[in-house]
Order: sequence, then structure tokens, then C-alpha cells
Amino acid sequence: MTENELRQKVCAQARSWLGRKEADGSHREIIDVYNSIQPLARYYRMSYSDPWCAAFVSAVAQACGLTDIIYPECGCDAMIRLYQQHGRWMERDDYRPQPGDVVFYDWQDSGQGDNTGASDHVGLVLSCTGNTISVIEGNTSDMVAIRTRTVDQIYLRGYGLPDYASKADEINAHEEEPDEPVIVPVPDVSGPDTGESVQLPALPAGWCYIP
Repeated sequence: MTENELRQKVCAQARSWLGRKEADGSHREIIDVYNSIQPLARYYRMSYSDPWCAAFVSAVAQACGLTDIIYPECGCDAMIRLYQQHGRWMERDDYRPQPGDVVFYDWQDSGQGDNTGASDHVGLVLSCTGNTISVIEGNTSDMVAIRTRTVDQIYLRGYGLPDYASKADEINAHEEEPDEPVIVPVPDVSGPDTGESVQLPALPAGWCYIP
């Protein structure tokens, strides 16, 4: 699986939960997936009434089998620290994110200088076209919804950059190409015509005779 295919897999999983909400309890599946992560971040099991934006991103990672690059957490600042610790944090204001990047917000951002405040919310980037960023977020008005942002918009705290390239390389390294058949000539079985069938010696798997 290529890097782009991994990114699209994450986006597709996130979209599959679009519209899940607290009002009808449909968001509970997301919390259940999050709680299936072992070990849980800080050993905290989420309740259905907890804020769940970070749990949404983490549940997507769990469902895709990518918790080794999309670091699971139930809190935004704790998630940021994980990306910082792994050298996968981006704080440049003019950064144009890629699908599957993790975007963080700080609602107290004044818009002046580099925002280094505490993060209040998180989502997953679906696309970035020009200066327009499409983001899918859990716990947005108590549901999973898609919103648009702009590059360098106020409230953007920064980005976590999952290392999809290294994961794609790892997956590709385990995908073995099918073996080419080894062709050997038919052994000489000439002799008196007795009418009896001749049993050819067995060959290893992937080998075949040619006439």
C-alpha cells in the first residue's frame, strides 16, 4: 500500500463516521473503538459523555491499524506532545497540510504572532486545495462533521504529521512478489512401449515441466 493509499484509507474511515452524534447515541461506536486501544492513553477509559474530538482521531487510527503513527490520546495537548516527542510536529503558519494530517486548534488564539497556547480541539485533514482546507472533526456541535478552514487561519495551533511514508514502506516490504515458475525439461522417459503410464518425478512448488 502506497503512502497516498494509506492517507486515503484514513480519510475514508473518518468519513464513514460522518454524522454520528451524541443526540441519538450513534457516536458510541467511536468511543467503543477508542476504548479498545491497548494500552489506553494514561489508562483512561472514555465515557460516552466525555469530550471526544481526540478520541475520534484516535479511533480512526485504531480502526485503520495505524496507532503506531497516528498517536492515540484522549486529550489534545497530550496528543501534541506525542507528535513533538516523535519529531512529527509542524507549527509553520504557511504549511499546507496533506490528507490524513492531524490539525489542532486553540480557540483563544489572538491572531498575533505564533500561536503556542493550549489546544482545545482536533480533527483530520481531508484535503487542501489552494488555501482551503477541508477537515473532518469529531465532537463538533456534538457530532462528526466536515468544516473548511484556510491556511494560516486564526485558531490554528499546528499539525501532527503521521509518518505514512515509513509505514507504507514497511507494508510494501512484507508484500512478496509471486514467484516466477522454474521451468525444467521433461526427463527422458523413452523406452519400450509397454502401454504403461510413466510417473514423472515430483517437483518443488513453483516448478513445472516443459515438453
